[in-house]
Amino acid sequence: MSLSMRAISRQNSILSSHGADAPSSPAFLCMKYDITDLKLLLAVADSGQVLAGGAACLLSASAARQRLQQLESVVGTTLFDRHPRGVTATSAGAALIEHARRCMAALSALRDDLTRHADGVTSRLRLVTTPSCAGVNMVDGLRATFTDCVGLTVTVEEHPASQVVALVASHGADVGVLDLDLHHDGVLVCADSSVEHVALIPKAWYPAIKQQVGVDDCRGWPLIALNHRSAIQQFLEGSGPESAGAAQALDVRATVPNYAAMIGMVEAQVGVGVMPRSALRHHLPERTRIVALDSTWASWPIRLCVPRRDAGQLPTP
Repeated sequence: MSLSMRAISRQNSILSSHGADAPSSPAFLCMKYDITDLKLLLAVADSGQVLAGGAACLLSASAARQRLQQLESVVGTTLFDRHPRGVTATSAGAALIEHARRCMAALSALRDDLTRHADGVTSRLRLVTTPSCAGVNMVDGLRATFTDCVGLTVTVEEHPASQVVALVASHGADVGVLDLDLHHDGVLVCADSSVEHVALIPKAWYPAIKQQVGVDDCRGWPLIALNHRSAIQQFLEGSGPESAGAAQALDVRATVPNYAAMIGMVEAQVGVGVMPRSALRHHLPERTRIVALDSTWASWPIRLCVPRRDAGQLPTP
């Protein structure tokens, strides 16, 4: 008997000692199934019917049942509970379905990437940004990159600032954009540019508000805030690294996921929003007014971060 077969026999003995439900076939160790099996698994789970799931995969009912039985034999447990109205996934089936969805998503991404390369795409830039920076127009800053790199594609994702830095440090992203000065040994954070912030005021409130407002004015208003506590909000609270003065509780009337939702809240006269001017392209001027902020804090830094091994590509802060 070969060494590999002895190892399989030993593993089967160990599994059998844990009870009758433990798989005892070497097939369990090999986990042999194909893409059609995974597609069928997902189709049956989504439809709740073996017949409908098989039809979606161009399989007859008997072929679909046989494949499911073989798959259950391979994994060593029941994946679906059968009942007169159809099937429902067991706990083991639900776990396998979750992994199958990830596998199919990865295969779809692989196919898309290869298709883009066949169409002339040669590289991809993965950019992660905080929600507060997603409203900033980054296209101008990337224009030179697109001009110099023919065939470049860019993917953009939104994450909290700490996750932006962590993703860049672990090479899960190529570039991070954030408005907080977070430090991490694996990345270099550079002050790249600044963005003008303004206050968006409900039109009905406008006559009582000055042409230019300061920090204390904003702290006294009912505010709309981003739900991840942006750098601006931390500054107003007095809790951020850029802040000056004692911490102060704000009158936050609503928290929202992005600037578009913040604009909607201001238009509904829920409160005041402080945001980049570039995020106001779609506000309704008949319902709101834009008020300038005091020059001491109207300009807010936007920082880029890259993996430390790529730090030479950015200027020294």
